[in-house]
Amino acid sequence: LAAIADLDAAALDGHLRRAIARDGAPCFLDTFVPSLMRRIGDGWMAGRISIAEEHLASAVVHGLLMETVRSIATAPGSPRLLVATPAGDNHAVGAALVAASATLEGWAVTYLGVNVPAADVVRAATAIDAGAVAISAVSTAEPARLTEELQAVRAGLPAKVLLIAGGAGGAPVATAMAAPGVMACNDLPSLRMTLARETARS
Repeated sequence: LAAIADLDAAALDGHLRRAIARDGAPCFLDTFVPSLMRRIGDGWMAGRISIAEEHLASAVVHGLLMETVRSIATAPGSPRLLVATPAGDNHAVGAALVAASATLEGWAVTYLGVNVPAADVVRAATAIDAGAVAISAVSTAEPARLTEELQAVRAGLPAKVLLIAGGAGGAPVATAMAAPGVMACNDLPSLRMTLARETARS
């Protein structure tokens, strides 16, 4: 937090890398990063952390997570996962956590980033022959719009392709949809369990 307050990206990156070395990647993904991002969010809401500080921290965390994705080679024939946030959602860290966790599970991840319309998600998933699609949605402000986005993705995907929705916005909407081929994941351990089941099923 001191590194964030100083806008010292190099120091923050060093702290994060030491946390990975100390605790291991699963603990870093499941506990450390979510805890840090909650503290940053709470600090921003309370006026203790500026937008500049929040953006710098998010950029450093996101960059390290995507480095993790790129650094792990997946075996030929690995199942493919498409990861994105839905249209209107610009929160990248949650999606990057999903991408990194799936990579550790042996999935080949295609990461589209933020604010991706449903039609583009479907086209990309078709192009890479995805075995599953993961949508990370943090915002809870427009559940009706998010429901429409998830419904459009689900309708455009083959029935065999699982749609996974997570995050503070995505998981509740997916649960309320109760639709075949749509799975809500409230955290990264449940995501990994879901991916493991999909791997065993395929």
